[in-house]
Amino acid sequence: MTNFCLLFYRGVNARAEDRGIRLGTSELTGGILIPVSQIIIHSGFDMRRREHDILIMRLRNAAPLSNRIRPARIAGANYALPDNQRVYIAGWGIYNPGVGIPRSHQLRHVDVRVVNHALCTQRYAELRAQPGFDYVLPVYPGNLCTGLLDIGGQDFCTWDYGGPVVHQGDILVGAISWNFVCGHPFYPGVSTDIRAYANWIVQNS
Repeated sequence: MTNFCLLFYRGVNARAEDRGIRLGTSELTGGILIPVSQIIIHSGFDMRRREHDILIMRLRNAAPLSNRIRPARIAGANYALPDNQRVYIAGWGIYNPGVGIPRSHQLRHVDVRVVNHALCTQRYAELRAQPGFDYVLPVYPGNLCTGLLDIGGQDFCTWDYGGPVVHQGDILVGAISWNFVCGHPFYPGVSTDIRAYANWIVQNS
């Protein structure tokens, strides 16, 4: 697939004519900009609950593949991704939260680990049960949790949302969705697990 782009949905204007995909650059400028012809939102998406947080953008023209533009492989429904596997996340987000540093203009990436889903679910459920924290989102079966558990300091942050979670160099296993606090040691980052939506992606691409 060289004319599709996979994203999370939160905050995305669903008008295809207002969107374009920039390719072939690691900066916020340069490269080429391909218009979007169609946006396919998961029918089960719920903005309030942030469940099924995924969409597909169909590009008006196929991406011209080169040494700077290459497609990612999509993790299938049965793709093995054990706990504690190293994955990397990438984006143009804030990389030093709390000290007033704006979003990055250069694409950055960081290595994190896959966090056990049951443990991630439990930690967020316990947080939600505390007074004043009922606004925190739950972890769904279709989510993937990542971070440096009980260490912290590395994970995605503001403006990284929608970015990729990649395994083995080019296998897309997640789309960044939300977190409680950037790089928190106890509460992992939460992404949409691509494996849970592999069939939906194939059917709509």
